Amino acid sequence: MPIGVSYFGNRILRHVAADMDDLAARGFTGVLHTMSENDLTYYRDTIGRLVEISHAAGLFVQVGPWGLGRTFGGEAETLFVANHPHVGQMLDSGRPVAAGCLNSEAYREFVRSWAVAAVETGADRIFWDEPHWAHPAHFDEPLERWGCRCPRCVERWCSETGDTDMPSELTADVRVFRERCLVEFLGDLTAYVGALGGRSTVCLLPHTGGSLGLADWSAVARLPGVATLATDPYWKAFDEPVVPFVTEFSERVAQQSAAAGIEPQIWIQGFRLAPDDEADIHTAVAAARAAGVDDLWTWGYEACGHMSYLGTKDPERVWEILCDALTTPPAPALPTQPASLTAPEPRSGTPLRDTDLGGLVTEQVRPELHDLDLRPTQELVRLMASEEAAVAAAVRRAAPAIATAIDAVVARLTDRPEGRIVYVGAGTAGRMGVLDAAECGPTFNAADKVIALLAGGPGAVTKPKEGAEDDAATGAAELAGLKVGPADAVVGISASGRTPYVLGALGAARQAGALTVGLSCHPGSLVSAAADHAVEVVVGPEVIAGSTRLKAGAAQKLVLNTISTVVMVRLGRTLGNLMVDVSAGSEKLVDRARRIVATAAGRPPAEAAAALEAADGEVKTAIVSLLAGIDPAAARLRLAQANGVVRQALSGS
Repeated sequence: MPIGVSYFGNRILRHVAADMDDLAARGFTGVLHTMSENDLTYYRDTIGRLVEISHAAGLFVQVGPWGLGRTFGGEAETLFVANHPHVGQMLDSGRPVAAGCLNSEAYREFVRSWAVAAVETGADRIFWDEPHWAHPAHFDEPLERWGCRCPRCVERWCSETGDTDMPSELTADVRVFRERCLVEFLGDLTAYVGALGGRSTVCLLPHTGGSLGLADWSAVARLPGVATLATDPYWKAFDEPVVPFVTEFSERVAQQSAAAGIEPQIWIQGFRLAPDDEADIHTAVAAARAAGVDDLWTWGYEACGHMSYLGTKDPERVWEILCDALTTPPAPALPTQPASLTAPEPRSGTPLRDTDLGGLVTEQVRPELHDLDLRPTQELVRLMASEEAAVAAAVRRAAPAIATAIDAVVARLTDRPEGRIVYVGAGTAGRMGVLDAAECGPTFNAADKVIALLAGGPGAVTKPKEGAEDDAATGAAELAGLKVGPADAVVGISASGRTPYVLGALGAARQAGALTVGLSCHPGSLVSAAADHAVEVVVGPEVIAGSTRLKAGAAQKLVLNTISTVVMVRLGRTLGNLMVDVSAGSEKLVDRARRIVATAAGRPPAEAAAALEAADGEVKTAIVSLLAGIDPAAARLRLAQANGVVRQALSGS
């Protein structure tokens, strides 16, 4: 059971030796030593001795760049950027600040020089702590400020986008740009450490949005040289409720690490606490372990009682609480539980054999819910609600893969307008495909554009035919029966990522030249390996073990909604956020069509209704007719020439 702690401020070796022996005696297995810019200049060899002493005590050692360049976490001061202002960042307000610009080669070279010294200490891991762009609070700036808009970043932005300037607002595109630059910066460092013979831990801030967050953690987990992905959900420091906050980010780290085949690590808050936080400390440790993370560390030694800035009330008592929480093994399953309900060991994201069901994320049992049937109804309702909240977070984490798959589908259907989206699934996963396909007809007038195959046939929607999912040959035959070819995109849906019916269909689709997408809830699944594009939405074990109609089903529905909706938007079946391809098959939809025409054309309801009637109920035709001032026949011709895209039809007027 790996347990570690940060250690900083002491450079007197005999005291360090006593403290390392104390840690080992308490049951700790690891220590993180900080190496600030001051240490790099004045204590370089001393840090190496600290590492030797720690190894002699039997401890695993990490070394981190404390506060270096204001890019990494820590209270240590840095002078490099102040002494070399040309490498610094510039906030959106135009103010230069003493934080290293991640796009500055001179600054990168400085951080590499630190990395050389860190590897030379003999540490087991180089710990890249909370890498981030400039934090406005460090410079007495409001939190809405952001960096960097220095000449280097502006030049890179313009070079990559073709724009003449970089936006002064933190737009979605700017966020993507900043994230890409940060990941590239980290990748440069982790690869460099790898070339020096070292390995890296990257500890990300527990944010996915704002000016400091990173949306795509998978990109960091897969960087060269990264051995461990970590984060530090310090609930009190971030003013967050302990259980959902620690759980969300522990699950994120566990899932992304499993998918990348590396180790997860969680840091437990050990500063600015008091003895009355005892319950929260134990709860945080339990939440991290329940999420599948065994490698737990705390910041920092003796509850940071030696540092007034991180002041802890009664640090001696808090330190004892932390040691007890971290070193006490998790309670075993209750004796009355059947052995088959014990949680399996976490696995890496390697494809599973057909018989290897126990290792599936979707099949794992959550020991902390062993008393589920004894809990009050209101508590169960809240539990279910919190579980569903985790679904959206998992889909957000998969956003880059989903977007890549969507762009590929759009490209296929744009080049070959006769093409279709074909969903293939079994059980709950298949029913999610049937539901989304059915809804695309009335929403986008696309009943023939999005279709679904369900193992066991249409009757399996209401009367499950569970054995049908095991028939790969039928999956392939039914896919072939749709005459799927190079114009089509086939989306295989499987919570486990191993459903034979789906795998058979995906194999047939690829042989037919169709584009293939694999949607699963298990990292590194067989479905992912069988598809051109893999979308893995890892939501973790279910409240009811193995019941994938819960989080997995909700995640699949959300992803399919996203795929079909965004594809239709890209194909021009909306105008802005208006359903201009809506099929008016009911009184409600007829009324909706009138309101859409009135809104899109900016005309009174009566005029919109008349135009819609003249256009034989065709919403797009009515809109183009009104806005271009032409009759419905001419509007239809314009739309035909514009592949049905209203904006393109209007641009020709």
